Amino acid sequence: MSRVYLKNKATGVTYVYECKSFWDKVKKKPGSKRICIGKLDSVTGELIPSKRLSTPVESIQTEQTASVRSIGAVHLLEDICNKLQVNKIIKATFPEHWELILSLAYFQAMEKKPLSKIEHWTEVHSHPYGEFINHRRVSELLPLITEDKQLMFFKKWAELRMQEECLAYDITSISSYSQLNNMVRLGYNRDEETLPQINLAMLFGEQSQLPVYYRTLPGSIRDVSTLKYFLQMASFLKLKHPHIVMDKGFFSHANIKDLLANKMHFTVAVPFSCNFAKEEVAAIRDTIKDHANFLQMKGQNMFCHSRMTKWEGKRVYVHVYYNAQVAAEEYDSFLTHLHLCKEELEQGRPQEEHQQDYDLFFFVKETPKRGRKVTYNQQTIDAYRENTAGFLVLLSNVVKDSSYALQIYRDKDLVEKTFDDLKNTMDSKRLRVHLDESMKGRLFIQLIALIFISYISKTAHDKDIFKLFGSVSNILDELKLYNEVSVSGRKEKIYSERTKAQKVILQAFELAR
Repeated sequence: MSRVYLKNKATGVTYVYECKSFWDKVKKKPGSKRICIGKLDSVTGELIPSKRLSTPVESIQTEQTASVRSIGAVHLLEDICNKLQVNKIIKATFPEHWELILSLAYFQAMEKKPLSKIEHWTEVHSHPYGEFINHRRVSELLPLITEDKQLMFFKKWAELRMQEECLAYDITSISSYSQLNNMVRLGYNRDEETLPQINLAMLFGEQSQLPVYYRTLPGSIRDVSTLKYFLQMASFLKLKHPHIVMDKGFFSHANIKDLLANKMHFTVAVPFSCNFAKEEVAAIRDTIKDHANFLQMKGQNMFCHSRMTKWEGKRVYVHVYYNAQVAAEEYDSFLTHLHLCKEELEQGRPQEEHQQDYDLFFFVKETPKRGRKVTYNQQTIDAYRENTAGFLVLLSNVVKDSSYALQIYRDKDLVEKTFDDLKNTMDSKRLRVHLDESMKGRLFIQLIALIFISYISKTAHDKDIFKLFGSVSNILDELKLYNEVSVSGRKEKIYSERTKAQKVILQAFELAR
Protein backbone atom coordinates (compact mmCIF):
# COMPACT_ATOMS: atom_id res chain seq x y z
CA MET A 1 0.00 0.00 0.00
CA SER A 2 1.36 3.41 -0.90
CA ARG A 3 0.41 7.00 -0.15
CA VAL A 4 -0.25 9.76 -2.67
CA TYR A 5 -0.16 13.46 -1.83
CA LEU A 6 -2.30 15.80 -3.95
CA LYS A 7 -2.38 19.56 -3.44
CA ASN A 8 -5.58 21.53 -4.17
CA LYS A 9 -4.31 24.57 -6.08
CA ALA A 10 -7.40 26.63 -5.19
CA THR A 11 -7.27 26.09 -1.39
CA GLY A 12 -3.61 25.17 -0.93
CA VAL A 13 -4.59 22.10 1.12
CA THR A 14 -2.62 18.87 0.56
CA TYR A 15 -4.80 15.76 0.78
CA VAL A 16 -3.40 12.31 1.56
CA TYR A 17 -4.65 9.17 -0.17
CA GLU A 18 -3.97 5.49 0.50
CA CYS A 19 -3.59 3.48 -2.72
CA LYS A 20 -4.68 -0.08 -2.04
CA SER A 21 -3.76 -2.62 -4.72
CA PHE A 22 -5.42 -6.00 -5.09
CA TRP A 23 -5.73 -8.96 -7.45
CA ASP A 24 -9.10 -9.21 -9.22
CA LYS A 25 -9.82 -12.96 -9.40
CA VAL A 26 -12.72 -12.47 -11.82
CA LYS A 27 -10.99 -10.20 -14.33
CA LYS A 28 -7.63 -11.91 -13.66
CA LYS A 29 -5.73 -8.66 -13.52
CA PRO A 30 -4.51 -6.24 -10.84
CA GLY A 31 -6.69 -3.38 -9.64
CA SER A 32 -6.39 -0.53 -7.16
CA LYS A 33 -8.47 1.73 -4.91
CA ARG A 34 -7.59 5.22 -3.75
CA ILE A 35 -9.05 6.31 -0.37
CA CYS A 36 -8.67 9.81 1.09
CA ILE A 37 -7.41 9.34 4.66
CA GLY A 38 -6.93 13.00 5.61
CA LYS A 39 -4.89 16.09 4.95
CA LEU A 40 -1.52 17.51 5.96
CA ASP A 41 -1.23 20.11 8.70
CA SER A 42 0.08 23.26 7.00
CA VAL A 43 2.35 24.06 9.95
CA THR A 44 3.64 20.73 11.25
CA GLY A 45 3.24 18.67 8.05
CA GLU A 46 1.61 15.88 10.09
CA LEU A 47 -1.39 13.88 8.91
CA ILE A 48 -4.81 15.03 10.12
CA PRO A 49 -7.03 11.91 9.75
CA SER A 50 -10.33 12.26 7.93
CA LYS A 51 -13.33 12.22 10.32
CA ARG A 52 -15.53 10.36 7.82
CA LEU A 53 -13.37 7.24 8.00
CA SER A 54 -15.15 4.60 10.07
CA THR A 55 -11.97 2.50 10.21
CA PRO A 56 -8.83 4.01 11.75
CA VAL A 57 -5.84 4.49 9.44
CA GLU A 58 -3.81 2.03 11.43
CA SER A 59 -6.28 -0.79 10.78
CA ILE A 60 -6.24 -0.09 7.06
CA GLN A 61 -2.48 -0.52 7.02
CA THR A 62 -2.64 -3.91 8.76
CA GLU A 63 -4.89 -5.53 6.14
CA GLN A 64 -3.40 -7.88 3.56
CA THR A 65 -2.23 -5.67 0.70
CA ALA A 66 -0.82 -6.09 -2.76
CA SER A 67 1.55 -3.86 -4.68
CA VAL A 68 1.38 -3.86 -8.47
CA ARG A 69 4.35 -2.84 -10.59
CA SER A 70 4.70 -2.70 -14.34
CA ILE A 71 7.85 -4.68 -15.20
CA GLY A 72 7.62 -5.63 -18.89
CA ALA A 73 9.16 -2.54 -20.53
CA VAL A 74 11.71 -2.08 -17.74
CA HIS A 75 12.73 -5.74 -18.06
CA LEU A 76 13.48 -5.15 -21.77
CA LEU A 77 15.52 -1.99 -21.03
CA GLU A 78 17.48 -3.81 -18.30
CA ASP A 79 18.32 -6.60 -20.76
CA ILE A 80 19.54 -4.04 -23.33
CA CYS A 81 21.62 -2.39 -20.59
CA ASN A 82 23.32 -5.68 -19.81
CA LYS A 83 23.92 -6.65 -23.44
CA LEU A 84 25.44 -3.27 -24.37
CA GLN A 85 27.19 -2.85 -20.97
CA VAL A 86 25.62 0.59 -20.57
CA ASN A 87 24.89 -0.05 -16.89
CA LYS A 88 28.48 -1.12 -16.28
CA ILE A 89 29.90 2.07 -17.82
CA ILE A 90 27.42 4.38 -16.09
CA LYS A 91 28.10 2.72 -12.73
CA ALA A 92 31.85 3.22 -13.22
CA THR A 93 31.37 6.85 -14.27
CA PHE A 94 28.66 7.88 -11.79
CA PRO A 95 29.13 5.50 -8.80
CA GLU A 96 26.88 7.56 -6.50
CA HIS A 97 24.04 8.29 -8.93
CA TRP A 98 24.05 5.54 -11.56
CA GLU A 99 20.76 3.94 -10.45
CA LEU A 100 18.94 7.27 -10.53
CA ILE A 101 20.41 8.15 -13.94
CA LEU A 102 19.29 4.81 -15.38
CA SER A 103 15.80 5.25 -13.93
CA LEU A 104 15.49 8.67 -15.57
CA ALA A 105 16.75 7.22 -18.87
CA TYR A 106 14.18 4.41 -18.64
CA PHE A 107 11.46 7.00 -18.05
CA GLN A 108 12.60 9.05 -21.06
CA ALA A 109 12.63 5.99 -23.29
CA MET A 110 9.15 4.87 -22.17
CA GLU A 111 7.26 8.17 -21.84
CA LYS A 112 6.78 11.23 -24.06
CA LYS A 113 6.94 13.52 -21.04
CA PRO A 114 9.41 15.95 -19.41
CA LEU A 115 11.51 14.65 -16.52
CA SER A 116 9.44 16.77 -14.13
CA LYS A 117 6.53 14.37 -14.73
CA ILE A 118 8.36 11.30 -13.43
CA GLU A 119 6.69 11.10 -9.99
CA HIS A 120 3.68 8.93 -10.89
CA TRP A 121 5.82 6.73 -13.14
CA THR A 122 8.07 5.76 -10.22
CA GLU A 123 5.03 4.59 -8.25
CA VAL A 124 3.73 2.17 -10.85
CA HIS A 125 6.93 0.90 -12.50
CA SER A 126 9.83 -1.15 -11.28
CA HIS A 127 13.09 0.77 -11.88
CA PRO A 128 16.78 0.63 -10.82
CA TYR A 129 16.56 3.44 -8.23
CA GLY A 130 13.71 1.59 -6.53
CA GLU A 131 12.39 4.61 -4.62
CA PHE A 132 10.00 7.47 -5.25
CA ILE A 133 11.56 10.20 -7.44
CA ASN A 134 10.16 13.74 -7.37
CA HIS A 135 11.00 16.71 -9.57
CA ARG A 136 13.21 18.21 -6.85
CA ARG A 137 15.42 15.10 -6.85
CA VAL A 138 15.72 15.42 -10.64
CA SER A 139 16.68 19.10 -10.40
CA GLU A 140 19.38 18.26 -7.84
CA LEU A 141 20.82 15.50 -10.04
CA LEU A 142 21.08 17.27 -13.42
CA PRO A 143 23.92 19.71 -12.49
CA LEU A 144 25.88 16.76 -11.02
CA ILE A 145 26.07 15.15 -14.49
CA THR A 146 29.08 17.32 -15.32
CA GLU A 147 30.73 17.59 -18.69
CA ASP A 148 33.90 15.97 -17.34
CA LYS A 149 31.99 12.87 -16.23
CA GLN A 150 30.08 12.76 -19.49
CA LEU A 151 33.38 12.71 -21.38
CA MET A 152 34.54 9.81 -19.19
CA PHE A 153 31.39 7.91 -20.14
CA PHE A 154 31.82 8.64 -23.87
CA LYS A 155 35.46 7.59 -23.77
CA LYS A 156 34.53 4.15 -22.38
CA TRP A 157 31.43 3.88 -24.60
CA ALA A 158 33.31 4.84 -27.79
CA GLU A 159 36.07 2.33 -27.05
CA LEU A 160 33.42 -0.36 -26.68
CA ARG A 161 31.43 0.61 -29.80
CA MET A 162 34.33 1.12 -32.23
CA GLN A 163 34.36 -2.28 -33.92
CA GLU A 164 35.46 -1.32 -37.44
CA GLU A 165 32.15 0.36 -38.29
CA CYS A 166 31.57 3.60 -40.14
CA LEU A 167 30.35 6.60 -38.17
CA ALA A 168 27.68 8.92 -39.54
CA TYR A 169 28.14 12.55 -38.47
CA ASP A 170 25.33 15.08 -38.50
CA ILE A 171 23.88 18.00 -36.61
CA THR A 172 20.41 19.05 -35.52
CA SER A 173 18.95 22.06 -33.72
CA ILE A 174 16.77 22.05 -30.61
CA SER A 175 14.72 25.16 -29.88
CA SER A 176 14.59 26.78 -26.46
CA TYR A 177 12.87 29.67 -24.70
CA SER A 178 15.79 30.11 -22.30
CA GLN A 179 17.36 33.54 -21.95
CA LEU A 180 19.89 32.41 -19.32
CA ASN A 181 21.76 29.80 -21.35
CA ASN A 182 24.82 31.00 -23.27
CA MET A 183 24.51 28.11 -25.75
CA VAL A 184 21.06 29.21 -26.91
CA ARG A 185 21.48 31.46 -29.96
CA LEU A 186 19.60 32.40 -33.09
CA GLY A 187 20.69 30.37 -36.14
CA TYR A 188 19.49 28.15 -38.96
CA ASN A 189 16.57 26.28 -37.38
CA ARG A 190 15.97 22.90 -39.01
CA ASP A 191 12.40 22.79 -37.70
CA GLU A 192 11.68 26.14 -39.41
CA GLU A 193 10.88 27.84 -36.11
CA THR A 194 11.71 31.43 -35.17
CA LEU A 195 13.06 30.47 -31.74
CA PRO A 196 16.72 30.54 -30.65
CA GLN A 197 18.34 27.14 -30.36
CA ILE A 198 21.30 25.00 -29.46
CA ASN A 199 23.02 22.75 -31.99
CA LEU A 200 23.59 19.08 -31.27
CA ALA A 201 26.39 17.36 -33.22
CA MET A 202 26.22 13.55 -33.06
CA LEU A 203 28.09 10.45 -34.18
CA PHE A 204 26.26 7.17 -34.92
CA GLY A 205 27.49 3.71 -35.75
CA GLU A 206 26.11 2.82 -39.20
CA GLN A 207 26.08 -0.92 -38.56
CA SER A 208 24.92 -0.93 -34.95
CA GLN A 209 22.74 2.19 -35.47
CA LEU A 210 23.64 3.30 -31.94
CA PRO A 211 24.65 6.81 -30.86
CA VAL A 212 28.36 6.94 -30.04
CA TYR A 213 29.00 10.56 -29.04
CA TYR A 214 27.38 13.97 -29.01
CA ARG A 215 28.47 17.52 -28.36
CA THR A 216 26.39 20.64 -27.70
CA LEU A 217 27.34 23.72 -29.70
CA PRO A 218 26.08 27.31 -29.83
CA GLY A 219 22.93 27.65 -31.93
CA SER A 220 24.50 30.25 -34.21
CA ILE A 221 27.30 28.00 -35.48
CA ARG A 222 27.03 26.72 -39.06
CA ASP A 223 27.17 23.01 -39.93
CA VAL A 224 30.40 23.35 -41.89
CA SER A 225 32.15 24.90 -38.85
CA THR A 226 31.22 22.18 -36.35
CA LEU A 227 33.66 19.57 -37.60
CA LYS A 228 36.68 21.20 -35.98
CA TYR A 229 35.04 20.82 -32.55
CA PHE A 230 34.58 17.11 -33.18
CA LEU A 231 38.21 16.71 -34.30
CA GLN A 232 39.33 18.30 -31.02
CA MET A 233 37.63 15.48 -29.10
CA ALA A 234 38.56 12.55 -31.36
CA SER A 235 41.98 12.03 -29.80
CA PHE A 236 40.56 12.17 -26.27
CA LEU A 237 37.92 9.56 -27.14
CA LYS A 238 40.63 7.37 -28.69
CA LEU A 239 38.81 7.18 -32.03
CA LYS A 240 41.73 5.79 -34.00
CA HIS A 241 41.20 6.41 -37.71
CA PRO A 242 37.39 6.33 -37.61
CA HIS A 243 35.55 6.37 -40.94
CA ILE A 244 33.33 9.47 -40.84
CA VAL A 245 30.42 9.73 -43.32
CA MET A 246 29.00 13.23 -43.87
CA ASP A 247 26.48 15.12 -45.93
CA LYS A 248 27.41 18.00 -48.24
CA GLY A 249 26.63 20.56 -45.51
CA PHE A 250 29.96 19.68 -43.87
CA PHE A 251 32.09 19.96 -47.00
CA SER A 252 34.70 22.68 -47.23
CA HIS A 253 38.29 22.73 -48.41
CA ALA A 254 39.39 23.56 -44.85
CA ASN A 255 37.50 20.58 -43.42
CA ILE A 256 39.00 18.17 -45.97
CA LYS A 257 42.44 19.52 -45.17
CA ASP A 258 41.86 19.04 -41.41
CA LEU A 259 40.50 15.50 -41.89
CA LEU A 260 43.54 14.52 -43.92
CA ALA A 261 45.91 16.16 -41.45
CA ASN A 262 44.29 14.26 -38.56
CA LYS A 263 44.47 10.98 -40.53
CA MET A 264 40.71 10.58 -40.40
CA HIS A 265 39.03 8.26 -42.88
CA PHE A 266 36.09 10.03 -44.50
CA THR A 267 33.41 9.85 -47.19
CA VAL A 268 31.62 13.12 -47.86
CA ALA A 269 29.21 14.50 -50.47
CA VAL A 270 30.51 17.50 -52.42
CA PRO A 271 27.95 20.32 -53.00
CA PHE A 272 27.52 21.87 -56.43
CA SER A 273 28.22 25.29 -54.97
CA CYS A 274 31.81 24.05 -55.06
CA ASN A 275 33.70 24.30 -58.38
CA PHE A 276 35.28 20.90 -57.71
CA ALA A 277 31.90 19.13 -58.08
CA LYS A 278 31.01 21.11 -61.20
CA GLU A 279 34.34 20.29 -62.83
CA GLU A 280 34.05 16.58 -62.03
CA VAL A 281 30.56 16.40 -63.62
CA ALA A 282 31.62 18.48 -66.64
CA ALA A 283 34.53 16.12 -67.28
CA ILE A 284 32.33 13.00 -67.61
CA ARG A 285 28.88 14.38 -68.52
CA ASP A 286 29.08 13.18 -72.14
CA THR A 287 30.34 9.67 -71.27
CA ILE A 288 28.72 8.92 -67.91
CA LYS A 289 25.76 7.16 -69.59
CA ASP A 290 28.00 4.64 -71.38
CA HIS A 291 26.89 1.14 -70.44
CA ALA A 292 30.35 0.39 -69.08
CA ASN A 293 29.45 2.78 -66.24
CA PHE A 294 26.10 1.09 -65.46
CA LEU A 295 25.45 0.31 -61.80
CA GLN A 296 22.41 -1.25 -60.14
CA MET A 297 21.82 -0.98 -56.40
CA LYS A 298 18.71 -2.17 -54.56
CA GLY A 299 16.62 -2.13 -57.73
CA GLN A 300 17.78 1.34 -58.82
CA ASN A 301 19.50 1.84 -62.18
CA MET A 302 22.23 4.46 -62.39
CA PHE A 303 25.62 5.23 -63.86
CA CYS A 304 28.87 5.82 -62.03
CA HIS A 305 32.37 6.98 -62.84
CA SER A 306 35.21 6.75 -60.30
CA ARG A 307 38.78 7.98 -60.37
CA MET A 308 41.75 8.43 -58.06
CA THR A 309 43.34 11.86 -57.69
CA LYS A 310 45.42 13.93 -55.25
CA TRP A 311 44.17 16.41 -52.64
CA GLU A 312 46.78 18.38 -50.71
CA GLY A 313 49.24 15.74 -51.88
CA LYS A 314 47.14 12.91 -50.40
CA ARG A 315 45.35 10.20 -52.38
CA VAL A 316 41.57 10.52 -52.61
CA TYR A 317 38.82 8.84 -54.65
CA VAL A 318 36.11 10.73 -56.53
CA HIS A 319 32.82 8.97 -57.34
CA VAL A 320 30.31 10.66 -59.66
CA TYR A 321 26.81 9.11 -59.91
CA TYR A 322 23.94 9.87 -62.29
CA ASN A 323 20.38 8.63 -61.78
CA ALA A 324 17.81 9.56 -64.46
CA GLN A 325 14.84 8.92 -62.18
CA VAL A 326 16.32 11.08 -59.43
CA ALA A 327 17.12 13.74 -62.05
CA ALA A 328 13.44 14.02 -63.00
CA GLU A 329 12.35 14.17 -59.35
CA GLU A 330 15.00 16.73 -58.42
CA TYR A 331 14.22 18.95 -61.39
CA ASP A 332 10.50 18.88 -60.58
CA SER A 333 11.27 19.85 -56.97
CA PHE A 334 13.68 22.51 -58.25
CA LEU A 335 10.94 24.09 -60.40
CA THR A 336 8.60 24.25 -57.40
CA HIS A 337 11.36 25.89 -55.37
CA LEU A 338 12.03 28.45 -58.13
CA HIS A 339 8.34 29.35 -58.25
CA LEU A 340 8.38 29.96 -54.48
CA CYS A 341 11.52 32.11 -54.75
CA LYS A 342 9.96 34.21 -57.52
CA GLU A 343 6.88 34.87 -55.38
CA GLU A 344 9.09 35.89 -52.46
CA LEU A 345 10.98 38.38 -54.63
CA GLU A 346 7.85 39.81 -56.26
CA GLN A 347 6.08 40.26 -52.92
CA GLY A 348 9.12 41.82 -51.27
CA ARG A 349 9.53 39.13 -48.57
CA PRO A 350 12.90 37.52 -49.40
CA GLN A 351 14.22 34.74 -47.14
CA GLU A 352 17.86 34.86 -46.09
CA GLU A 353 18.45 31.16 -46.78
CA HIS A 354 17.28 31.63 -50.42
CA GLN A 355 19.56 34.57 -51.23
CA GLN A 356 22.05 32.46 -53.19
CA ASP A 357 19.23 31.14 -55.41
CA TYR A 358 17.87 34.67 -55.97
CA ASP A 359 21.28 35.81 -57.21
CA LEU A 360 21.83 32.76 -59.41
CA PHE A 361 18.46 32.08 -61.03
CA PHE A 362 16.72 35.46 -61.28
CA PHE A 363 17.03 38.97 -62.70
CA VAL A 364 15.46 41.68 -60.56
CA LYS A 365 14.82 45.09 -62.08
CA GLU A 366 13.41 48.10 -60.24
CA THR A 367 11.80 50.98 -62.18
CA PRO A 368 10.09 54.12 -60.80
CA LYS A 369 6.92 53.59 -62.87
CA ARG A 370 6.50 49.82 -63.12
CA GLY A 371 8.07 48.89 -59.81
CA ARG A 372 9.83 45.56 -59.39
CA LYS A 373 10.09 43.10 -62.26
CA VAL A 374 11.41 39.57 -61.63
CA THR A 375 12.44 37.30 -64.51
CA TYR A 376 14.10 33.88 -64.69
CA ASN A 377 17.76 33.44 -65.66
CA GLN A 378 17.17 30.66 -68.18
CA GLN A 379 20.86 30.06 -68.81
CA THR A 380 21.64 29.13 -65.20
CA ILE A 381 18.43 27.10 -64.94
CA ASP A 382 19.45 25.04 -67.98
CA ALA A 383 22.93 24.62 -66.52
CA TYR A 384 21.40 23.25 -63.31
CA ARG A 385 19.39 20.68 -65.27
CA GLU A 386 22.39 19.56 -67.34
CA ASN A 387 25.12 19.64 -64.70
CA THR A 388 23.39 19.14 -61.35
CA ALA A 389 20.01 17.36 -61.44
CA GLY A 390 20.43 13.61 -60.83
CA PHE A 391 24.17 13.90 -60.10
CA LEU A 392 25.92 13.05 -56.85
CA VAL A 393 29.63 13.55 -56.16
CA LEU A 394 31.28 11.69 -53.29
CA LEU A 395 34.84 12.22 -52.09
CA SER A 396 36.64 9.62 -49.97
CA ASN A 397 40.20 9.02 -48.89
CA VAL A 398 39.62 5.33 -48.12
CA VAL A 399 36.79 3.89 -50.27
CA LYS A 400 37.69 3.21 -53.88
CA ASP A 401 34.72 0.96 -54.66
CA SER A 402 31.84 3.06 -56.03
CA SER A 403 29.09 0.67 -54.83
CA TYR A 404 30.38 0.58 -51.25
CA ALA A 405 30.87 4.36 -51.18
CA LEU A 406 27.23 4.90 -52.18
CA GLN A 407 26.00 2.27 -49.73
CA ILE A 408 27.64 3.81 -46.66
CA TYR A 409 26.57 7.29 -47.76
CA ARG A 410 22.93 6.17 -48.01
CA ASP A 411 23.18 4.36 -44.68
CA LYS A 412 23.80 7.69 -42.95
CA ASP A 413 20.08 8.41 -43.44
CA LEU A 414 19.54 6.61 -40.14
CA VAL A 415 20.77 9.82 -38.51
CA GLU A 416 17.62 11.64 -39.62
CA LYS A 417 15.45 8.90 -38.10
CA THR A 418 17.43 8.97 -34.87
CA PHE A 419 17.11 12.74 -34.63
CA ASP A 420 13.38 12.31 -35.16
CA ASP A 421 13.29 9.82 -32.29
CA LEU A 422 15.25 12.23 -30.11
CA LYS A 423 12.94 15.17 -30.77
CA ASN A 424 9.56 13.48 -30.94
CA THR A 425 9.72 10.15 -29.11
CA MET A 426 11.51 11.71 -26.13
CA ASP A 427 10.00 15.20 -25.98
CA SER A 428 13.19 17.02 -27.01
CA LYS A 429 11.79 19.40 -29.59
CA ARG A 430 11.95 22.12 -26.92
CA LEU A 431 14.46 22.51 -24.12
CA ARG A 432 12.56 23.39 -20.95
CA VAL A 433 15.64 23.92 -18.77
CA HIS A 434 17.32 27.30 -18.49
CA LEU A 435 20.71 26.72 -16.90
CA ASP A 436 23.59 25.38 -18.97
CA GLU A 437 24.54 22.71 -16.39
CA SER A 438 20.99 21.35 -16.16
CA MET A 439 20.59 21.37 -19.94
CA LYS A 440 23.71 19.27 -20.45
CA GLY A 441 22.59 16.82 -17.77
CA ARG A 442 19.17 16.42 -19.37
CA LEU A 443 20.64 15.87 -22.83
CA PHE A 444 22.98 13.21 -21.45
CA ILE A 445 20.06 11.28 -19.94
CA GLN A 446 18.24 11.54 -23.26
CA LEU A 447 21.25 10.18 -25.11
CA ILE A 448 21.22 7.11 -22.85
CA ALA A 449 17.51 6.70 -23.59
CA LEU A 450 18.26 7.15 -27.29
CA ILE A 451 20.67 4.20 -27.12
CA PHE A 452 17.80 2.02 -25.86
CA ILE A 453 15.36 3.29 -28.49
CA SER A 454 17.87 2.81 -31.32
CA TYR A 455 18.59 -0.76 -30.22
CA ILE A 456 14.87 -1.61 -29.99
CA SER A 457 14.23 -0.06 -33.42
CA LYS A 458 17.03 -1.98 -35.14
CA THR A 459 16.12 -5.29 -33.49
CA ALA A 460 12.43 -4.84 -34.37
CA HIS A 461 13.37 -4.21 -38.02
CA ASP A 462 15.83 -7.12 -38.11
CA LYS A 463 13.28 -9.53 -36.59
CA ASP A 464 10.53 -8.18 -38.89
CA ILE A 465 8.11 -7.25 -36.10
CA PHE A 466 8.14 -3.50 -36.67
CA LYS A 467 5.25 -3.76 -39.13
CA LEU A 468 3.12 -5.29 -36.34
CA PHE A 469 3.63 -2.38 -33.93
CA GLY A 470 4.61 0.62 -36.07
CA SER A 471 6.88 2.36 -33.55
CA VAL A 472 9.19 1.83 -30.58
CA SER A 473 6.65 3.62 -28.38
CA ASN A 474 3.98 1.06 -29.27
CA ILE A 475 6.34 -1.81 -28.42
CA LEU A 476 7.10 -0.33 -25.00
CA ASP A 477 3.45 0.53 -24.38
CA GLU A 478 2.48 -3.09 -25.01
CA LEU A 479 5.10 -4.30 -22.54
CA LYS A 480 3.91 -1.83 -19.88
CA LEU A 481 0.80 -3.98 -19.47
CA TYR A 482 2.89 -6.87 -18.16
CA ASN A 483 2.76 -6.55 -14.35
CA GLU A 484 4.22 -8.10 -11.22
CA VAL A 485 2.02 -8.36 -8.11
CA SER A 486 3.53 -8.67 -4.62
CA VAL A 487 1.05 -9.78 -1.91
CA SER A 488 1.90 -9.16 1.74
CA GLY A 489 2.63 -12.41 3.55
CA ARG A 490 3.51 -14.30 0.36
CA LYS A 491 7.05 -14.83 -0.91
CA GLU A 492 6.15 -15.80 -4.46
CA LYS A 493 5.26 -13.13 -7.03
CA ILE A 494 2.16 -13.16 -9.21
CA TYR A 495 2.57 -12.20 -12.86
CA SER A 496 -0.17 -11.04 -15.20
CA GLU A 497 -1.09 -13.20 -18.18
CA ARG A 498 1.06 -12.36 -21.20
CA THR A 499 -0.74 -11.20 -24.31
CA LYS A 500 0.00 -12.62 -27.73
CA ALA A 501 1.70 -9.35 -28.71
CA GLN A 502 3.90 -9.43 -25.60
CA LYS A 503 4.98 -12.98 -26.40
CA VAL A 504 6.00 -11.87 -29.93
CA ILE A 505 8.09 -9.01 -28.50
CA LEU A 506 9.74 -11.10 -25.80
CA GLN A 507 10.62 -13.79 -28.34
CA ALA A 508 12.08 -11.24 -30.79
CA PHE A 509 14.33 -9.81 -28.06
CA GLU A 510 15.14 -13.29 -26.69
CA LEU A 511 13.68 -12.60 -23.27
CA ALA A 512 12.54 -15.63 -21.30
CA ARG A 513 10.18 -13.80 -18.96
